[in-house]
Parts: sequence; structure tokens; C-alpha cells
Amino acid sequence: QEDNVCLLPQVSDNMITFTFDNNTVATLRPSGTEPKLKYYIESQSFNSLKDAQDITNQITQAIITYFIQPEKYLFRKK
Repeated sequence: QEDNVCLLPQVSDNMITFTFDNNTVATLRPSGTEPKLKYYIESQSFNSLKDAQDITNQITQAIITYFIQPEKYLFRKK
């Protein structure tokens, strides 16, 4: 928030949303039917589609590496 106070989700919410300085938005949520973590990433670029795809790939890798930490928690890809 503008006052630098984090707005936490309500207890009924089952997702975490990150908004980055470049206006990229990443939302993580558990699957409602399977033991999976799903994520959605939206980015934009005024230069090209490739730039937007590169931003999305970089944010995806950062979230996996630094937030989800699959090696630390022994997650596996399907």
C-alpha cells in the first residue's frame, strides 16, 4: 500500500498475490481438487510481446526459486 503497510488477505482467501514495481502481478493459490499449487502471472510491455514474455519468465523463475523453494521443501514437477 502507499503507506507501506501490507494489506493481508482475509482468512477466507486462499491465494497470495504479489504486485511488482513493473506492474507484473503474480497470484498463487492451492488447487481446490488436487494437491497442487497453481500460479498465474500477468505482465505487460509497451515494447513487444517478447519483452512481456521475458518478464513473465523472469518473475516465474524468481517465484519458484525464492518463494516456493522446491529443492528445500522437496516438491516435484509433474
